[in-house]
Amino acid sequence: MDTENQEATPSAQMPGPEANVVSRVLLLYGAYNLFHNVAYLVGYYLLTPGAMKGSHPAAIATWVGKAPGFWGQFGATLLLNLLVMGSICVALNLQRVRTVPLGYLVTLFLGFTTGLFLGSNSLAALDLAGVPFLSGTATGLRRCKGIMF
Repeated sequence: MDTENQEATPSAQMPGPEANVVSRVLLLYGAYNLFHNVAYLVGYYLLTPGAMKGSHPAAIATWVGKAPGFWGQFGATLLLNLLVMGSICVALNLQRVRTVPLGYLVTLFLGFTTGLFLGSNSLAALDLAGVPFLSGTATGLRRCKGIMF
């Protein structure tokens, strides 16, 4: 009779949070990469270069870039990431849809917007208009090769 009551309780039916953390992290990582790559392709092929330079993330990047010196920019970036993004993540992680925290939406949104920014060449401080995509990738890989190997 005790086994019947254990099977009927919700805690016996649902696995603990540690049981599926690894699978959720891998799923979220894969979803982030999928959103990022699809958004990159959309930005690269369908948007004009610099199409997102007037959006609010670009305005934030410009604000951070106006800080004097390295430490000023580092401090502004740290302040923005810890206070603003941290509070958004904490607030959304307190809300759930069934067992999935809404904080996952932040990761998917950031993957999408980062892909659009890079795909449309809308970076605030760097212009890659004169460098074809494959040449830029090859240049980046050559630079990393000297650092990593």
